[in-house]
Amino acid sequence: MKTFWMTLLAIILLAQAVLLTGMEKPTIWVYSDMSDPRDQRAGGHPQNDPDDICSLAALLLQANRFDIAGIVYSSTNRRGLKDATAFVNSTFVEAYRRARDPLNAALVGFQESIPFYRSSLYNGSDPEKFDPNADYREIGHLPTVSRLVELASKQPVYVLNWGPLTESAIAIRHCLATGNTGALRNMTILSHWTTSYIAQGTPDTPFKVANCRDDGEACRFLHETAKSNPLVKFIELGSVGQTGIVNGSAGYQGFGEFQGSALGQVFVQSKFYSGKPDQSDASTFWLLTGDFGPSVEDYRTDGTLDQATEERVRDAFLGNAHAIL
Repeated sequence: MKTFWMTLLAIILLAQAVLLTGMEKPTIWVYSDMSDPRDQRAGGHPQNDPDDICSLAALLLQANRFDIAGIVYSSTNRRGLKDATAFVNSTFVEAYRRARDPLNAALVGFQESIPFYRSSLYNGSDPEKFDPNADYREIGHLPTVSRLVELASKQPVYVLNWGPLTESAIAIRHCLATGNTGALRNMTILSHWTTSYIAQGTPDTPFKVANCRDDGEACRFLHETAKSNPLVKFIELGSVGQTGIVNGSAGYQGFGEFQGSALGQVFVQSKFYSGKPDQSDASTFWLLTGDFGPSVEDYRTDGTLDQATEERVRDAFLGNAHAIL
């Protein structure tokens, strides 16, 4: 019986590989507030939640589904953050290099390398927050924003936000100020948990969630601008990664399978809480695949979210969490 299931799994994976090589992959740009977990604040907690570490490991293990144009780390407004470049290189760049050939042998489609950039919000002594009174015509001092705008000026790109919305807000404001309608049309922003009616936030106070509080002006600007300007495409996922994928991972029996690779070990060890890996931010890219219940079609692109949609997508991810794993 075990041989039968292993053969079936191999057939499924081969079919996936064939499909992936024959379809156009979505291009993605990731803004993550990930920091080095050894960089800790009072009480021994990492400066930023290690759920981004888990989500990034999940993304790299599924990298053949996407064209990853850039991953920006430490995209946050928190003060005193140490440079996480050495951690990123040792934990992800090297692990992906080692995993790429075996993954390509099994599934094909994994790109040669993944571009990582340290957020340029840390150019000065204090990290930059979104200034609602600035037009951001000049963004040369923010290369992790200008690179995104340059990319979006040429092709469609999904911008995945795993933390505060600062850099995405600056990119949109820049394009509006400079009349770069081509880049605006090409950008679709997906944000996890900058609004919620069912977790942290409430029906009366949906914006009282961590990722929105970290830069409230950026959060407010993007939601309001997307609502009023159809050129600005913004999908607000709510809490469905945490309340759906993570909570639905309870009871999964195959976590031992991830121990065979460095990336797999990062996935199951970086934030394995109550028997579940916290890949909550990964909901942004699982939504793009559309293979595990929800898809981008379940959301409006004007930045608005209602409780019924958040609950419906949460329930769909709950039911498909083991399939995702």
